[in-house]
Amino acid sequence: MNNENNISNMSFEEIIMKLEQITTKLESGSMPLDQAVETYTSGIELKKTAEKQLKNAYLKLQSVQESAIVSKFREQFVILLENFQNSIIQSLESKDSESSIKAKNKEFLSNLIEIYNRSSQ
Repeated sequence: MNNENNISNMSFEEIIMKLEQITTKLESGSMPLDQAVETYTSGIELKKTAEKQLKNAYLKLQSVQESAIVSKFREQFVILLENFQNSIIQSLESKDSESSIKAKNKEFLSNLIEIYNRSSQ
């Protein structure tokens, strides 16, 4: 248990260095079998911890990237919505036809789809 605690406190770089040392020792063939098995088992635990650290780093990067995409989409959506609202208010004040208002609604939806597609690329 103490060994697991030590491993979980190691940095990724420390784990890689330790794995390289273990590999060198195992490849030398100079260890007794029981010590080689113990060393190999320790290496497996290090490998699992390194994989966990890599996965966590990947998830953090992915989260940051998704946040940036959502933020960009939100900014563009707010601008689009404000423009659409202003356009509809003007149309209502100037008593534009229903077909004119429907055309503006269609344009808004088309623009919304466009910014969504751009932000998800």
